[in-house]
Parts: sequence; structure tokens; C-alpha cells
Amino acid sequence: VDDHFDVLRREIEAAKGTVVKTMGDAVMASFQDPGACLSAARRCLEVFERFRAEHPYGDKTGLKLGFFAGPCYVVSANGILDYFGQTVNVASRLQHLAESGEIVAPRAALEGLDLGPFERIEEREVTVKGVAAPIPIVRLRPRAGPSEPQPAPKPPGGGP
Repeated sequence: VDDHFDVLRREIEAAKGTVVKTMGDAVMASFQDPGACLSAARRCLEVFERFRAEHPYGDKTGLKLGFFAGPCYVVSANGILDYFGQTVNVASRLQHLAESGEIVAPRAALEGLDLGPFERIEEREVTVKGVAAPIPIVRLRPRAGPSEPQPAPKPPGGGP
């Protein structure tokens, strides 16, 4: 798990993001610029695929990303910053909607961003715990490059 944290941390920091915390095998990062966040997400997905190919049992792992923006509480405890609040909760819930190799984001958070490196797999409204109104979301996957074919997306519900 520490190896995959190192892989992701390098890409997050290269895009001027900050790893806020790790929870189990999950990583929470913060960015000032949504475009930089989206770029880091693409790079994380790319390098994680290489990581999977190079490690035993790599085929048993996957990377699912949630993308969300908004205000939150920042607390410093023992010299370490931590983030709390509804923004953090919604980001986590969106991440849980993603399949391996995907990003799930609210449609509104993507407005004005360059989605050129991504293909839209699905757009729909979802309800998540703690949020009364449905959230219009977009599921994204990096576009396949000439030498990097992407697997076909799984049908909704995770079927074969």
C-alpha cells in the first residue's frame, strides 16, 4: 500500500496538490486549481496502470477517483492539516461511484475545464447520503492513446 501511496503522491505534488491524508488504501488530496487537479487525476490513472503491471497481484488493484470542489473546515492538529465537512464527504461518496480507471465528478465542477484527454462514459443524476438534492454527475475515463488501449467500461451495476 505504501508503494501505491508513493506513486500517487509524486503525481499529486507535481501538479501543485497536497496529500491531505490517507485512509486505508485511499488518498485525499487538495488542489487550488481544478484544472491542475484534473491533470493530476489523469496522470495518477496513467502511472497507476504502470504500477499495476509491474507489481505482483497488480491485477487485483484499481484506482477510482472522485472530483469535487467546495468549502471545508481546515484543522491543524499536532502540526498536521486535516480537512472536514460536506465537501469532503461528497468527494468520498463520488469516488465510491467510480469504477477502476474512472473519475466521477459533478457536471458543474467540470464546466470550463479541458476534458480533451478524457471521454465521457456516462452522465446521470445521483443521490448521495447527506445531500438532499440529486447531483448531476459525469463518469470520465482517460482516452486510449495509440499504444495504450483502455478496457471497455463495465455496464452500470458492475456486471460482466
